[in-house]
Amino acid sequence: MRRVVVCTRHLQAAASAASHRQAPVASAARQRPRVRPLSTSPPVTAAPPSAPSPGTVPGVPGAAAGSSTQPYKPGFFSRNVGKIVLVTLGSLIAYLYRSSENKTRSKALKIFLEDQRAIEPWEIDELRMANWGTWDQALFHEVAAAVVAAFPERKASSYQALIEVVAKVLGGHGKRLQMGHYLDRVVLCTQPEEGREGREVDVLVFLCALSLSLNLDVDERVAALFDTMLVLRGGLGGEGGGGYMDRRALEKLLGGLVATAQVPAEVLVQPDKTMEYPFQSYKVASIEEIVDKAIVEGKERYEKRVKDAKKAGREPPVPPPLAGEEGGRPGDGGRLSLEGLVQMLETKAICAWGECYQGRE
Repeated sequence: MRRVVVCTRHLQAAASAASHRQAPVASAARQRPRVRPLSTSPPVTAAPPSAPSPGTVPGVPGAAAGSSTQPYKPGFFSRNVGKIVLVTLGSLIAYLYRSSENKTRSKALKIFLEDQRAIEPWEIDELRMANWGTWDQALFHEVAAAVVAAFPERKASSYQALIEVVAKVLGGHGKRLQMGHYLDRVVLCTQPEEGREGREVDVLVFLCALSLSLNLDVDERVAALFDTMLVLRGGLGGEGGGGYMDRRALEKLLGGLVATAQVPAEVLVQPDKTMEYPFQSYKVASIEEIVDKAIVEGKERYEKRVKDAKKAGREPPVPPPLAGEEGGRPGDGGRLSLEGLVQMLETKAICAWGECYQGRE
């Protein structure tokens, strides 16, 4: 019994000595400095979770409380990009093709009208140059008065009868018409082919054809035609004479100029409003339609000049010729002076002798 007690005491003493030896080691480990991290940024601390805002569903951004999430649906243009591109390209191609076809049709009618003319522009120039010094305004008025006196019904029995009157008046002044074959062709081509030799000839058409040989300025040529219309109406006419024309007289004069190839073919080509689709059709404009267009153009020019005069502080210009509409049509009841006739013939709607291409105002 004593031996067991002694052994127990020895074991407790050995355990106490061992604990005293390990205490310095543990305290040294606690006193060892910590290793700092290489990064210089401050340590990131986790933020506490924020409370969800009222009316939203936690965990689903942008979703309202009580609503179900909808899948993304592309818009109309996003769904039909290919179709829109094809339709746009198709429309552009159709527009370009229609424009090209319309121009082709318009040009075809213009060429057809030019082929029907009895005299070419260079032949007109040749006829005028050949009769340089033959004509003046007074002599042309004398010839017109002699022709009207010989044929008061405004119809000659034959073309030869008209030539005889002209030759007699020119012979009295010691002059002669040169290159008359051009005049023969123009006048005879205004008549139908069947029975052309025995048909009556309109006096106004003949005098318009005779004016092709006038080697005069445009204003003098218009003055000669203006005097001719006064003579046909029964007025005095003559160089420096007064008088006026009305719309009906203008239409007759324009008809004579068109018949004798003194108006460009472009003027006669007009769109047909009754046949516009799928392609624009064109027709030969009537004399009335050309005059209507010229009167409208004259009004537009007048309105522009009035605005310019107001801006510049000048007096307003004179109203355009044939501005009234008393008879239901533009120009009915109006009067046309010599200056007004010059303005009308120089409009783009009529463009007699191609004067609208010369940059004249």
